[in-house]
Amino acid sequence: MDVLRAAKRLVTGGAMLAAGLVASAGLAGCSDTDPIVTQTPSPSIDASASEGPGVSPSGVPSPAASPTASPVALSDEELLALLPAGAERDDLQGAVVTAEFFIQEFPKMFATGDTRVWDSLSLDGCDFCESSRANALRYKNEGWIVTGGEISDVPEITEANLQSDGSVAVLYPAMEAEIFATEPGMDVRSVSSVSRVNYYLLMEFHDAVWRVTDVDTEDA
Repeated sequence: MDVLRAAKRLVTGGAMLAAGLVASAGLAGCSDTDPIVTQTPSPSIDASASEGPGVSPSGVPSPAASPTASPVALSDEELLALLPAGAERDDLQGAVVTAEFFIQEFPKMFATGDTRVWDSLSLDGCDFCESSRANALRYKNEGWIVTGGEISDVPEITEANLQSDGSVAVLYPAMEAEIFATEPGMDVRSVSSVSRVNYYLLMEFHDAVWRVTDVDTEDA
């Protein structure tokens, strides 16, 4: 499915949730004609990976080396304990909370090489999820140090729309901080500058958790 095209279409009309995530955001007044809008100003996102491929979520190529296995997968209970408040909901709000958390997990995975949260939220067949994971493990295995790239909210709201099959298309506008990479034996260098990106995610509620089935990005 072309999640970019689908999400663009879905978030421009019809029943929609608009939410700038705050963990304690009130949910009163949610309806098809009265979308949730909460205040959450935050800065940050870059998406033009130059050298050091695959370090920015908006430019994730196929890895050049085979990844190694990640530690034992998280149980659903362990995953829910790590997710922010609201992620346990089976509605649009839960999908949005989880989508934002998933994208914000990207730089943490590269910094630590720990893919357990990412793996637990990725469904089979998500090419973006698989390529990102492989690249994070490649950097870890080759001894690179990757820092920066923190993803944060922008004043624009996150939007979401329920599809006929029960999945949810989410548009998450965000900022990504500058990304730095250090190759073994080399000096640290910037591989991606600060930029704004629109993330389009397709979410499915699977085993009591919203999980990611497809992701696409575009420069904002």
